[in-house]
Amino acid sequence: MGICRHSAVVFICLVVLGGCRSEKPPPPPEPRPVTVITLEETEPAETLPLTGSVEPWRQEDLGFEIGGTIEFVTLEERDIEGRTFDEDGEPITEGVVIASLDKTRFKLAVDQAKAQLNAAKAQAKAVKTELQKVLPAEHKSAEAKLRQARNVPRCN
Repeated sequence: MGICRHSAVVFICLVVLGGCRSEKPPPPPEPRPVTVITLEETEPAETLPLTGSVEPWRQEDLGFEIGGTIEFVTLEERDIEGRTFDEDGEPITEGVVIASLDKTRFKLAVDQAKAQLNAAKAQAKAVKTELQKVLPAEHKSAEAKLRQARNVPRCN
């Protein structure tokens, strides 16, 4: 049992010596100063009028057979006059689309023309019906009235 007693004494000495330190734990860090503001919706009190000029970064002269609003332009980021090759190095030939106009105005004109065509077809159908059915019926009625008028005895 001597070994157990010896181990117990060593353990107690370690606990006592470990608990008797003179070092203090480090103090907690001081809180950082914080500024708190409440956000409010406000209108700017002052306006700042400025003047300036706007210039395009690039200008191209394009020609179209008809007028309209440009929808898109396909151009490379190079300044080449009289460009004959596209961005893939392929030659630009007649028929290759490099710009397009907004088609809305033209689609509306086509729709309007289609509506006018449909109205003209309906009117033609009505005239055809009148020629085939109404006028012959009126003609027969007029002939019957004429025959009836001829058969009426006359007083002399």
